[in-house]
Amino acid sequence: MSTSSATSPSLTTNIRQVWTKTVTDVANQTSLTATDIGSLVASDSRLNVQGTLNANEKQQMYSFHVLQSGKTKALLQGTAGTRVQVYNASGRVIADSKSGMGVASTNWAALNAGTLNMQAGKYYFKVTRDPTQAAASTPMQYVVQAQQGTSLHNDYITSESGVGSTASSATTPTYVGAAAGGIITNSINAQAGVTPINPFAGIVSGETAAASASIINATF
Repeated sequence: MSTSSATSPSLTTNIRQVWTKTVTDVANQTSLTATDIGSLVASDSRLNVQGTLNANEKQQMYSFHVLQSGKTKALLQGTAGTRVQVYNASGRVIADSKSGMGVASTNWAALNAGTLNMQAGKYYFKVTRDPTQAAASTPMQYVVQAQQGTSLHNDYITSESGVGSTASSATTPTYVGAAAGGIITNSINAQAGVTPINPFAGIVSGETAAASASIINATF
């Protein structure tokens, strides 16, 4: 795992298909019960997961595969205090959105910039709350995205539906140009007492207007 100071190239967006699935929230997931959100194919696919860390729920975990070693980008948008860590298949933390965590924090910054070289293999996103920023009783809404390469043709969207939340509107995404702040404008899972966030607004920079895309409800 290494970082690079090179600038991440802009993303050329030509969405052809959107693959969506809604899964039931399993409380306090581990690597053994992690939700599979798909495989990264360089210059082809983007993986998206949106969900809610419910009140007093400690963590959620999502697995994904990197099919080809290369520079990888990952982004987080969510309630203040949402923390994401990236684990490899051996259970080692390789990136951490929390500042002050040494190399792991440096690697997260590189992921944000799209300059972290990730080796092919299986990885996990672990979503928790930072106790210094959010109380255990605070519901945490979030979106995490991952991609490789300079073009995008297939969007894979995993939406979690759990206790107190509704099915995500991301199953019928609306595509817009970059001028509107992002490529998908739907709101995240709504939860009682929580104002839904716009999960994809501004989360990817340098996008061009998307072509019309077919929407496929599928298992992946």
